[in-house]
Amino acid sequence: MCRDARSAERLAEEFLHRCPRKGRLNPGVRSLLDALSPDHALHVITNGFQEVQGVKLHASGIGTSSRSYSRATRRPPPNRIPRIFHKAMDLVGAAAEDSLMVGDDPRNDVEGARGVGMYQAHYVITPAESPDSGSTYRFGHFDELRELLGR
Repeated sequence: MCRDARSAERLAEEFLHRCPRKGRLNPGVRSLLDALSPDHALHVITNGFQEVQGVKLHASGIGTSSRSYSRATRRPPPNRIPRIFHKAMDLVGAAAEDSLMVGDDPRNDVEGARGVGMYQAHYVITPAESPDSGSTYRFGHFDELRELLGR
């Protein structure tokens, strides 16, 4: 191996070690989870690296707010997207018409949830620059979503 390849490998290993241990959440996420978790079954779906996500959920404290967790493939083909949403609802005992998906990807998150009959909350960092995804809710800060949900 040349020096550059070794350096790249060490950098990748260090990234995978350090990144998930940073527990910072977007502003408003913690208060939203705290408001919802006593009365609602929460489930985390992630498409991140399997070896990283458990550490990340623990470091951020999300693992204590959600009842269950599942991992989708990195980029699931369209016919597999419904399966991950059905799995999440099955794990928490929820019906689609009583479920809300919160995500930032218009295709995989919003369209996937809509396709199984769930409500969708599309998180967009810069709402003015993002096209409307046709989601049930659209928000740029998690405090906005909390207000939209009446919490």
